[in-house]
Amino acid sequence: MHLMRDMQIIVYNMADYDEVTALMRRTPGVSLRNADSREATARYLERNPDLSFLAVDAGKIIGCAMCGHDGRRGWQRREDIYRYSMNRTGRDNT
Repeated sequence: MHLMRDMQIIVYNMADYDEVTALMRRTPGVSLRNADSREATARYLERNPDLSFLAVDAGKIIGCAMCGHDGRRGWQRREDIYRYSMNRTGRDNT
């Protein structure tokens, strides 16, 4: 059983953009929009610093939570979680 011993939560920055969009593409029910473009994401992260996070397990991004605010209200814009199972050898079964 994979126990996610190496899982970390890190702040999302643009260096992770390509891997995060790959996560979105392989997450069932999630579609990319214009608001998910590289330029729009860079503006969003700049406008909302240190409010979006990534879950990283064994060096692989497995989750993303993007949060922001307008100065008065806060919201969660996106949440993606890559669900995978591991067999006894520790290999990804998906």
